[in-house]
Amino acid sequence: MTAQHPDTTADGRASAAHPPILRVDSLTVGYGAIRALIDVSFELQQGEFLGVLGSNGAGKSTLLKTISGLLKPERGSISFGGRSLHGLSAYQIPAVGIAHVPERRRVFPSLSVLDNLRLGGYKVSRADRDAGLEEIFGVFPRLAERRAQLAGSLSGGEQQMLAVGRALMLHPRLLMLDEPSLGLAPVIVEEMFAKLAQIHRDTNVSILLIEQNATQALEVIERGVVLSTGRVTFEGSRSELSGSDFLREAYLGI
Repeated sequence: MTAQHPDTTADGRASAAHPPILRVDSLTVGYGAIRALIDVSFELQQGEFLGVLGSNGAGKSTLLKTISGLLKPERGSISFGGRSLHGLSAYQIPAVGIAHVPERRRVFPSLSVLDNLRLGGYKVSRADRDAGLEEIFGVFPRLAERRAQLAGSLSGGEQQMLAVGRALMLHPRLLMLDEPSLGLAPVIVEEMFAKLAQIHRDTNVSILLIEQNATQALEVIERGVVLSTGRVTFEGSRSELSGSDFLREAYLGI
């Protein structure tokens, strides 16, 4: 995998010299009378590792589901690579280059590791699929060892590796991850986030990480957006997030 990251500023933020790969503008999403997101706006640059942080119920998962086309916004817009995602169905979103690793992994338990990965690459050519398998087995050697094993028999950490690997088989331009630390032992969380940092370092994929474990997220992200009850309450670099007493006490719990 070849590193192709954008220029960055002194504090690690992606340069704004290039148009953002993802732009969310004034997004409002509701479940009936309940507003899960209210006028949410932010941008993600090509090659950037952006975290969306906040407590449970802040609207983080709703954001990813809306970008993926699983939910429709009441107001606002989402564009990817300069193209509006308005009107696209969920099954059309992967084709534009967005891969979504859902909360609780959602692997296919009755299929093998290899078949789960192959399904992730259903939109790419056979040559790209074969190359993708080799790259993923290089990042996650345990998946190579267990390629014939049923996904449902894997540990939670191995299933999370498989879910990430399956998403990468799409060769996405944007990788979205929903709470990858959920339900995993601390040592496995450390390993998983180290793998995410490796993927970001070695590829040109942009990463949008949804995470409640802010301590862990701040070790890998370059910039963060904080959600509270559906609204953006803070946006800044990793150093700005880490240095804010208000954020540590009110939102990040550290």
